[in-house]
Amino acid sequence: MGKVYLAYDEVLGTDVALKLVHHDVASQREIHKRLREEVLLAQKITHKNVCRTHDLEELEGSLLVKMEYITGETLAARHRRLRQLPIDDVLRIARAVAAGLEAAHAQQVVHCDLKPENIFIEHGSERVVLMDFGLARVEVRGSMGGHREISGTPAYMAPEQIKSTTIDARTDLYALGCVIYELVTDEVPYPRATTFDKAAEFFDAPVPDPRARRPDLPLWFARIIKRLLAKEPKQRFRSAMAVREALEGPHRLGGRHAALMALIMTLLVCAWGWYRAKHLPEWRPEVRPRQPAYEEMTNDPMISSDGQRLAYVSNRGDGQWRLYIEPMAGGQAQAILKGYHLYPLHWTQDGRALLGISGGFQVLRIAVPSGAVEEVAQKARDVDDCGGRIVVAASGIEPCPDCYRLIVLEGQGPARRQRELVRLSAGVQPEGLRCDRQGRQLTYYAVHVQMAKSQSDIYTMRLDESAPRRLTQDARTNRYPIFAPDGKSIVYSSQRSGSDELWEISVAGGEPIPLTTASGRLPVNYASRVTPTDISPDGKVLLYSEEFYALPLSAYSIDTQQRRRISQTLDFISQLCPMPDGREIIVRSERTDQRYAVAVSVEDGQERTLAPADVMALTPDGHELVYVIHDAQGAKIFAMPVTGGKARRISTLPEGVDHVAVDSAGWIHIRSGANEQHMRPLKVPLNGGTAVPEAAPSNSLVIPAPVGGWVMVGIPLGAQQYRWQLMAPGKSLMGPADRAFEGRHRVFWTADGASVLYWTGSEIRRHAIATGEERLLLRRELLDGSLALSPDGKTLYLAEWEGRSTRHMIVNFDKRPSLPH
Repeated sequence: MGKVYLAYDEVLGTDVALKLVHHDVASQREIHKRLREEVLLAQKITHKNVCRTHDLEELEGSLLVKMEYITGETLAARHRRLRQLPIDDVLRIARAVAAGLEAAHAQQVVHCDLKPENIFIEHGSERVVLMDFGLARVEVRGSMGGHREISGTPAYMAPEQIKSTTIDARTDLYALGCVIYELVTDEVPYPRATTFDKAAEFFDAPVPDPRARRPDLPLWFARIIKRLLAKEPKQRFRSAMAVREALEGPHRLGGRHAALMALIMTLLVCAWGWYRAKHLPEWRPEVRPRQPAYEEMTNDPMISSDGQRLAYVSNRGDGQWRLYIEPMAGGQAQAILKGYHLYPLHWTQDGRALLGISGGFQVLRIAVPSGAVEEVAQKARDVDDCGGRIVVAASGIEPCPDCYRLIVLEGQGPARRQRELVRLSAGVQPEGLRCDRQGRQLTYYAVHVQMAKSQSDIYTMRLDESAPRRLTQDARTNRYPIFAPDGKSIVYSSQRSGSDELWEISVAGGEPIPLTTASGRLPVNYASRVTPTDISPDGKVLLYSEEFYALPLSAYSIDTQQRRRISQTLDFISQLCPMPDGREIIVRSERTDQRYAVAVSVEDGQERTLAPADVMALTPDGHELVYVIHDAQGAKIFAMPVTGGKARRISTLPEGVDHVAVDSAGWIHIRSGANEQHMRPLKVPLNGGTAVPEAAPSNSLVIPAPVGGWVMVGIPLGAQQYRWQLMAPGKSLMGPADRAFEGRHRVFWTADGASVLYWTGSEIRRHAIATGEERLLLRRELLDGSLALSPDGKTLYLAEWEGRSTRHMIVNFDKRPSLPH
């Protein structure tokens, strides 16, 4: 880009670094404009871990970028000098880089070329500083359209960046994963990715395990690195702040940030409920999950033109992508192709083949069911079949190598002809290309690849026209459009209400209407991502996918140290309550629009739903389930037999309840309040009555033993950490503790009341009440989860974090409300 000089700024009264941009670069009008825009953005970043950009000046036709002057060495130089860095040093550097990225992303600035050469370590203070925000971004962008190699850069670039698809903050997180991987292993994740073409070869390669090269690396740290290196942006962390908090270690996860996000999401849900009740038509469709639904990522399934088959690409954990065909009504899936990660994927109109884009940007035609592969086109980013004509979104093709073009391919084989349908402005990329079933209309959403902001709009056009029409104008994220079978409306995913939801809009324009929401399915501090994927030809079924966080249920045998999966669904499972007979375990399961108490068979995973439940607990004898349901008026407490039957109301409270425990004397101990900072410990008679104040410290949790009369009182220390005081039978809960220890919120009594089970963040331990003896049950780096011990003390039940999952859902689309005229 240029040369850097040490200069003295007489106005600022300090040394500065003055970057003189090469004249041949500065003279390019587009580069000049882009550089000015990026410097203006970079000036907004003021953080100790980001090199300050002061100004951009012009001098005799040259561009001068004035930056903070720092003495020290690059991270690349330190790594070459010291080779493999201590893990503590790597963590310190990684946390500082994440903090710098967090500050930049807050100003909507994405680095786009994060690598050890752009990370500086100051002499003396050891301050970690990110360099070249904006400048690196312009340099990379200026090279993307051509074939020039950038030494060292492709090895740190995310797949979406090399593909020239949507770039956002998660692109920098991938690069951070590459940097951390190199620091702990002395090698980048894909050493042969020295050019863009070679880097593209690793799009389908499994994410390497850093512990294979660095066995002393903590498991929780390795999991963070692998998650940063996920090929799909949606599988990485949601933000640099989340990465920074995760790098603090397992003991810090789920703390202040989760509580803040929970509060924010709760407020958003309440505001959205008020707005919807006042202004929007109510529609509560029947929603039911269907396969495929795997813990691993599954590409969006597509319905064949006859409505009988599904096609999708899935990676079932072995690093190998496969193309599956499955009956729409359910049944055995058939893998017809292996080794290709095709995205997107579309059926041809005749149902005899599938069209998909490979990692090398080739359009492939895959015959069904033989799996025979034919290359149709190159340099393509998207494709669909429009009535037998193939429409391709392509870039890097003369006479416009820097722009995207929509091209129609007609005919077969060597006789295939092509014509340009529309040429988009430079920097505008079409995604989500879809045709209607009549083959006459086309829709897509447009993304400005140079913008860090997550904003896109839906466009539609007829194939016999050359001017696309913009349908959405709300400056929000609108994406994944699909035509209704009659071609008169478009269903799409939008964040216009604050979270991902499905909306429908007429192709003629107008006001959209909401279709369904994913709110309530997940814990409030996380959000799902909803994507409409296809509508059946008869217009009765809308298929959509939802990314969500899964906590499956497992059983771990303490004697044999064997573990097996129990739950068959991919719901978010928490609050584990083993039944006394050991045959079932009652869990709280996050499902469509509500939380439920579900009894899960320990033997075969069969489920039976007991009741909606926001918070729950078992009575000590295991005969009744006590649960809480929240509504606009507050919280209602119920009890019902665990075998099923009629529920009885116990009490009603004006504020929410976040904790329930039942003692053997017939009292329900709860914690109630308007927010986390103002919670009151209360108790309610199990046979019904009014809640009375608990003689316990404010905000504390009271958890009585099932038998024996001992009580645990949890005093909050912050970040979900508690000081647990063990109180002897009959002793005042406000007095001094008989014994105390610190641990997470997830603390449980064993069924005999003789021990306490708790999770430290890296270990699950058993604390004997009589002797104070500690026993290690399992050493496991749980990122999040819940646990319980079976009544016989032999099995540890775990609902633990296993990453993001994709669930595919069906909605009765033919019963939707009418669009406004």
